[in-house]
Parts: sequence; C-alpha cells; structure tokens
Amino acid sequence: MAKITEMSAQKRNKRRVNIYLDGEFALSLEAVTALSAGLRTGGETTREVLLALKKDSDAEAAFARAADYISRRMRTEKELRTYLAGKDYPPEAADAAIAKLKEYGYVDDAGFVQTYMETYASRRGKKRLARDLGMRGADRRLIEEAVAGLGDQREAAVAAAEKYLRTRAFDARKLSAHLASRGFEWEDIEHAVRVCGGKEEE
Repeated sequence: MAKITEMSAQKRNKRRVNIYLDGEFALSLEAVTALSAGLRTGGETTREVLLALKKDSDAEAAFARAADYISRRMRTEKELRTYLAGKDYPPEAADAAIAKLKEYGYVDDAGFVQTYMETYASRRGKKRLARDLGMRGADRRLIEEAVAGLGDQREAAVAAAEKYLRTRAFDARKLSAHLASRGFEWEDIEHAVRVCGGKEEE
C-alpha cells in the first residue's frame, strides 16, 4: 500500500485531480471517479488500484467530451470515434462512452441519416446527400436505403434552380452546372432547366 500524500485539482481542468503517492506524482483522474472510489489525502491505495480506476476515469472523461460534442449537432458513430481519438482517448474509453450514448439514444446512425435526409433532401440531390453522409461515416447500407426512398427529385431541383436564379440571369449551362454541384441527377436537372427556361412541355 502507498500513502496518498496529495490530491490537487489541475489548473487547466478543474474536473481532474492529480494524485501523488508517497510524495511522487502517480497519475490524474476525473474528480468524480476519485471521489466515488473514496480516495482522499492521507488515505492509502495501490498503483494497481489507481490504474484500474484510470480506465473508469478515461471512460467518464470521454463520455463528457463526446456528450458536449454531440450537443452542437447530431454525429455518426464514426465521427465520434474520430473525434475522441483526436483527443487522445484510448479505444476502450471511446467504446465505453459511445456504448453509453447509444444506450441513452444520443448516437443512432439510422436516426442521423433519416434526420439528415429530412433536413437537406429538399435542396440537395441524391449524389450530394450520399456523398455528404458517406463523409460523415454513415453506414453505406443506410445511405443507399435512404437515397432509394427519395424517388425522383424534380420538385427539389426546380426549387434549387429558382433559388439560384433569384440573383442571376437564366443561363442553361451555368444552371445545369450549379444543380450538378448540388448533387442532382441529370434527369432532374434537365427538367428543372426546361421549367425555368419556360420550355417545359404542357
């Protein structure tokens, strides 16, 4: 057993405490983990116990960091893993944090894809939607199913074209290029260009 000679809050992160055993720095833990374990200055523990607590502490810290990250907007599981890895959390801490977030319903790739489609399908084409979701790490199967469920996007392409033309003169080539950049398929682009050019068949 070793004596805990000091427990002090970190200057840059008050949620963590530095722990010293027999006058030497041992490691740092989340304060809530240290308190839950009953650690206190003057008490005794072992380095093995502290290392075990560190795993719980890392998971707690990863969870708090991940929860803050997803509070800004929904994230895919892959985005969360990439983010936590970038913050130097070990894989097991990320696993524990993400498992807890899934349990609470805050990480749900199927829900993410559905919400993304509902938000952007009215102004972005299938190709752009699929690409954006792929870049965010959504499962390819979920993306394919969501895109297949959209059907044709003629109305969305026309709406996007009309918005573009509010500040520009009609130019079929430039309008087509703009709609292509928004990810619309060629059939929908042709339809939008005909409508906005006044050439749509009656």
